[in-house]
Amino acid sequence: MKLIVPPAILADRMEVKGFSNRRLAKYAEVAPGTIDNLLRGATKSVNKGRTAELICEALDAQLDLYFLPEISSVAVEKKTNTVREVSGRSKARAGKLRVA
Repeated sequence: MKLIVPPAILADRMEVKGFSNRRLAKYAEVAPGTIDNLLRGATKSVNKGRTAELICEALDAQLDLYFLPEISSVAVEKKTNTVREVSGRSKARAGKLRVA
């Protein structure tokens, strides 16, 4: 899941809700460095969707306003290959059609 708000927004929300980096890390079941990295902008994503859910739950924030799912390069490659296969079959069929 990718953080889609600026790190300062996340830090402000943590302050409003009374969460330190370590406390949020404990709640979200991650190493404190993970939260530190999000807040510094060193990383923009978390490995597990559950981590993003727990962060938003702790901060009483709406998940889809703070994080979005990431599409892996493998998923993109599979989708691209599927489109190519379908496109290739369509072209093959078009070549077989005859106009009366």
